[in-house]
Amino acid sequence: MSEQYEPIEPAEPAPGAFAALRMDAIVRGGAVTALLCGPLAIVNSLAQSGRDNPSSGTGALFSLLILMSAGVGGWVAGGSAPGRAVPNGAAAAAAGYLVVQAIGLLVATVSGGVDGLALIGIVYLSLLMATCGMIGAAIANRQHRAGQAEEQGEPT
Repeated sequence: MSEQYEPIEPAEPAPGAFAALRMDAIVRGGAVTALLCGPLAIVNSLAQSGRDNPSSGTGALFSLLILMSAGVGGWVAGGSAPGRAVPNGAAAAAAGYLVVQAIGLLVATVSGGVDGLALIGIVYLSLLMATCGMIGAAIANRQHRAGQAEEQGEPT
């Protein structure tokens, strides 16, 4: 016995990853990331410059603070785009970091201290900053959902 099947109509294509991004959320979160990350990077550079043996403790502290700035920027972006918090938080943190690095590269180019490995490091660290932005955005999304549940009288 042979059964005949109806052909399945193709579904609408899923919106691309960029459709979920809100420019206002990315600009807000990116600005926060850049405003927090930039001064930290400058102070770290000043604290480490002129030393024969840079302090690993100081570098680790500033690295942690810079990563936390990405989380804060992601949190701001995630709060501005509660439906799609995580991709917006990642984009905001990476964008803010790339702005700071672009300024740093401009300064390094003028002073003659840019090498190819620095560019590879910037790509890697922008992905790390995006990850921290995702964590911040996930926290903002969780806070948003808890607030909605509280408004509706549901236990969180």
